[in-house]
Amino acid sequence: MRLREPVAIDLPFRVGADGGIATTRDVGKQIRQRIVSIVGTEPGERVMLSVFGVPVLHYVFEPSADIVSNELTEITRKQMNMWERGVIVNEVVPIPKRDESAIATIDIKYTRTDAPESPIDLARSVHSASIDARGRLKEVIRG
Repeated sequence: MRLREPVAIDLPFRVGADGGIATTRDVGKQIRQRIVSIVGTEPGERVMLSVFGVPVLHYVFEPSADIVSNELTEITRKQMNMWERGVIVNEVVPIPKRDESAIATIDIKYTRTDAPESPIDLARSVHSASIDARGRLKEVIRG
């Protein structure tokens, strides 16, 4: 007998074609959505889960991509061990932008623990920020 895949709310939250809440049965997609949720949440942002998330904003203006990559990989591994035990984080790669787009991209390379023979998967978290003329952060969009 074949087990049915678990159903999860599709992220970002939206109304589906049938008028109900959009859902997905794709386990790989569910894992990617949860990883993006963890990396896209700053610690302290969720009142009831104050330790949930990765402090990406703290690293936005750091000059060394290697140091940022190493530190973000370690922090992301710890968060995944706590909140998403279905993956092993192989590497976190910040992709610096050389233009004025104010977009930071982070690639999370991981292996699923339920399918360790599968190739390394990739989840991408894209963050954009608006900074005013005085250098103050006005708006951050994560996801």
